[in-house]
Amino acid sequence: MKKILSENTRKFTRKIPKWFLIGGGVFLFIIIALIGVKEKGETPNNETLTYIKQKILESGDNKIHGFTYHNDYLWASTRTSPCRVLKINSQTLDYERITLDYGLNDCEDIIYAQGYIWVILYTSPSRIIKVNPTTLDWEITITFKPDEIQSGGSLEYALGYLWAGGSGKIAKINLEKLNYRIYDYSRIVGANQFHALTSGGGYMWGSSPAREESIILRIDPNAPNHYEEVRVPVFITDDMTYIENALYVCSESIPSYLYKINKDLSYSSIEATDSICYGTFSDRKDNLWGAYVGKPGKLLIADLSLTSKRIYELPIGCNDANEIAFDELGNMYVTCWKSPAKIVKIKFSE
Repeated sequence: MKKILSENTRKFTRKIPKWFLIGGGVFLFIIIALIGVKEKGETPNNETLTYIKQKILESGDNKIHGFTYHNDYLWASTRTSPCRVLKINSQTLDYERITLDYGLNDCEDIIYAQGYIWVILYTSPSRIIKVNPTTLDWEITITFKPDEIQSGGSLEYALGYLWAGGSGKIAKINLEKLNYRIYDYSRIVGANQFHALTSGGGYMWGSSPAREESIILRIDPNAPNHYEEVRVPVFITDDMTYIENALYVCSESIPSYLYKINKDLSYSSIEATDSICYGTFSDRKDNLWGAYVGKPGKLLIADLSLTSKRIYELPIGCNDANEIAFDELGNMYVTCWKSPAKIVKIKFSE
């Protein structure tokens, strides 16, 4: 926009030496250039992070704890009372909302499987909600018994079954018949919650963190009573990812560590950042991404050998990054916990 100077301003500027104006202009140009680089996230090896769009969520639609992408929509579940489920247009970031009934509190994880959206609740006993992605009709499909799954924390659809983790136990669920079997690992993990589940290498992986260490189980999905364990001396996040024959997790600690757990259950780690990590994710290009707290929140990208490439800052006001999802075009979507809660759409190119 072209601004018209007042007569007094014009008189004042005529009194400023030309060398000062030229120098000031050069200085301003440098500042603008630097800001542009930070916004795009350019790096010496031509990696670029471009912020496409951001959306401030409405009051109460905060504390997103489950996040997934399916068929042009993002789906989010909130750790609120009662829980909310958000259907988000990936192009505009506009969204529709489902508010569950009184007492259906604290949605932990959300996933798409067999034509429906599934949500697990951190209730005692835990419940699983089924959502029609077109009509947004919903129902309680599973209410576990008090001695089965309590404090539900995680979902994973793998090998034809839905897997649900809670306090010391995991359920293997047949979604067609809506029956299930409970597997009890409390002898190993106690009453600590399985707050992350994933699959890879022909196995199910479940993590159960405690204050001083986290126990990760590698479970035979065909015979879940058969498993192996690995212990890491940190409290790990509730999002982990399996890629290229290894499991990757990050720690909710200061400093935060990124771990690679190999096929033989040995592991290596690096100190990633001085911020708490909320989750580890992988894109379709064999990159690892970490979501970190901060004002603004931060994103870390690393390769599969645990070499950190770059730490990016989200736009100002987008605080405490905690969930990441990817679409088939390579766009990345990041949620911000509550600042107020936001969603940021990002394009990353190498």
